[in-house]
Amino acid sequence: MDNGTKGFKVSNVQMQEVPSEARAHDATAETEQKAVMSAAVECLECGNTWTATEGAGESSLTNVLGGIVVTCPECKQTGGVQRPDFQ
Repeated sequence: MDNGTKGFKVSNVQMQEVPSEARAHDATAETEQKAVMSAAVECLECGNTWTATEGAGESSLTNVLGGIVVTCPECKQTGGVQRPDFQ
């Protein structure tokens, strides 16, 4: 990240299986798809730490293809974290 933001550190990730009706109806689709249910997040901009959970609210996370998007409840920095970067 070289856009002026420092990003996030994500750990203690809890996954859940994506319901079958939410999956693509394609023979080549993965048989097991998972989404992030919750994760411990540290904002590398302000040092705030919190548990982000899927859903609405200040401490929420959003699942996107290949990772999650979070917003720091303190400094309001928003950014994405790719799955390989989860610790």
